Amino acid sequence: MRFLVSMDTGGRFFNSAGDLGPIYRGTERLGKAAWCAFTAKADGKPVTVAMFGDPSNPRGPTMWFTMTKPFCYLSATLNLHKEPLILKSRSPIKLRYGIFLWDGEVKGPVIESAYKKWTAR
Repeated sequence: MRFLVSMDTGGRFFNSAGDLGPIYRGTERLGKAAWCAFTAKADGKPVTVAMFGDPSNPRGPTMWFTMTKPFCYLSATLNLHKEPLILKSRSPIKLRYGIFLWDGEVKGPVIESAYKKWTAR
């Protein structure tokens, strides 16, 4: 997920694990968590964006890739750079992710509550 240019400075990432993971290179991090969020100002107004990984996705919890330079970016990965994933013929891979948006800066408990509702389907 590429954010608005106005969100590229002054924002912060956080996740359900409370740890964005080690630096991979530059400002890039890889960390496992049920969800990952970014809060920043979009055109001067605070917003929060969260991505949720479904617990049934392969290799859960989700490995999240975050970076802040040269722009802010968030992506769910399957950690393929370290562990190839072998798919069986005629057996599709099924992945499910959710994206939630809030006006304003919200904290982890609010996001965790939304995540629990989303996974309780």
